[in-house]
Order: sequence, then structure tokens, then C-alpha cells
Amino acid sequence: MIVYESHPKTRFDELTYDLEVDFPDLPLPSLVNYLRRAAIIMCRESDLVRYKTEITTQPGVYNYSLDPEDDTEIIAILNVAKTRHNAPSQAIQRYTVRPEFAFKTDMSWFEAPSTIWLKTASAKPERFEIEYSAGPTRTACSVDNVIANDYYETLINGAKSIIFELVGKEFFSLSGAQEYRRRFIHGYQTAKVEMMTRNQKGYFRMGYRRVM
Repeated sequence: MIVYESHPKTRFDELTYDLEVDFPDLPLPSLVNYLRRAAIIMCRESDLVRYKTEITTQPGVYNYSLDPEDDTEIIAILNVAKTRHNAPSQAIQRYTVRPEFAFKTDMSWFEAPSTIWLKTASAKPERFEIEYSAGPTRTACSVDNVIANDYYETLINGAKSIIFELVGKEFFSLSGAQEYRRRFIHGYQTAKVEMMTRNQKGYFRMGYRRVM
């Protein structure tokens, strides 16, 4: 059995107002593209968007799909833990590639784009919780509300830094690009620290969407 988590999202074309005011001559598809590019950078650099999936293993089955939501791709596996009723979770060994040796303890590895391998020494079903970071795909139409709402200003700064770098356009400005790039980087680095601090206090957001 696999229990997936769902996050609310906002369409990129609903986030363009501030860019339209500053760059009225740019078409909407271009503004959406710059917002998407900024969101991808934010998510890859900060792990702001995180999902948790619960998997109960089946004997003899070792690979399971994390099945990211539409418009979403997995960036990195952050934690894999075995969970038991009335007992603390226990992190298991994670590998970046499939191990070449026989396993004697619980272990996992990730196979892009969305497969998690879980090998356990037990012949009985085991329950695991997988936490991973994610971000919009290069063709995404929407972005997680963590980005759209909580870090909207940072997202806009990132889009503006990209726009000001467009050589040959009337609004090209190296100084403008550098200033908004500075604000952008400061914004997502600060957000990353906030996320780490929040997790250390035991906070997480979870809303399961379906069971398979």
C-alpha cells in the first residue's frame, strides 16, 4: 500500500501581475516562462517544496513509484525511515546508486525519475516514510503554494533578475540583473534556513491524496 501526499498549487499565469506592471510589453507566455525558471531554481537550491509518502512493502517487491504530482518532478530524496506503531522512526541506509553487494540490513536507493527501491531483511511487510524535495517541471503550468504564497516576493525577484539579463531588450540592465539576483539568492537562502529550523522543531505539512 502506498499513501501519497498532495499540495495545493497556483497557476503561473495567476502570478504575473507585478511583472506585467514593470514589463507591459512582454507577452504573458514569456512572463510565465521567467516565473517558472525562477521557481525551478528556488526549489533546486532550497528544498522548499517537500513531500512525504508512506509505503508498506510487499514481500518480494523492492521498487515502488513515488508518483509525483502533475507539473512536479523529484529533486532529491531527503530521508527514508522505517516506521512502527508506538515506536520512533528509524532512518535506514540510503545509497545514490544500486549497491553491488548483498544486503543484510534495510537499505534504499533512488532511480530517476521517480522510483524508490526498498530492500529489507524482513520477510514481512514493513512500513517506510519517504521524504523528498520537488519542484516544477520545465513545462509546468503551476507551482506549489509554498512558493506562490509564502515566498512570492522571492519568486518575483528571481523572474526580474532573468528579465533584466535579456541582452538586446530595451529594459536590459546589468546592474538591475545583479541587484535582483542578489535579492533572489538572499530570499531562497533565508527560506532554506527557515525550512531547516521549522523541521528541527518537528513541524511538517501533510495532506494525503490517495492510497494504492
